[in-house]
Amino acid sequence: MQLVTRVQWGELGLLSSGDANFTLPFASFVREASLFVPRDGHSALRVSVVGLVVVSTAAAVLALVARRRASPGASAAPVPDLVPIGVALGVLLFVSLARVPFVNYMNVARAVTELLLLVLLVGWLVRNRAGDVTLAVLAGGGVVLAGWAVWATTPI
Repeated sequence: MQLVTRVQWGELGLLSSGDANFTLPFASFVREASLFVPRDGHSALRVSVVGLVVVSTAAAVLALVARRRASPGASAAPVPDLVPIGVALGVLLFVSLARVPFVNYMNVARAVTELLLLVLLVGWLVRNRAGDVTLAVLAGGGVVLAGWAVWATTPI
């Protein structure tokens, strides 16, 4: 949506920081590598989020590839054709995030929510080992990150 708005009107509006949210793929990860060195709680949380996204997405992609190679089982629900496309677009957006979303945790949560929901859907629909890994990683990682978020935002 931000891209369409930018192309149509040449700007994203007064209330949007969209220009600061995206860059060339992998540019932010390379340029801002110090953000992801786990030296304190904030950088450790960033590494945890990136790890959760990378591992669960990789497992979901492997699940989709394995399912495509195998004959579809009767117990597996059909995977809509747009789900793999959505996962691919979500990955492209994730690797194109700029520094701003990683500094502001609400922004990075918004940026990866759709991708992780699609990955969750893949893990749930695809009945194979990689799909099970996807669900386990999302469940375990989600519980850890949710617990961390409650701990980090609760005043002492």
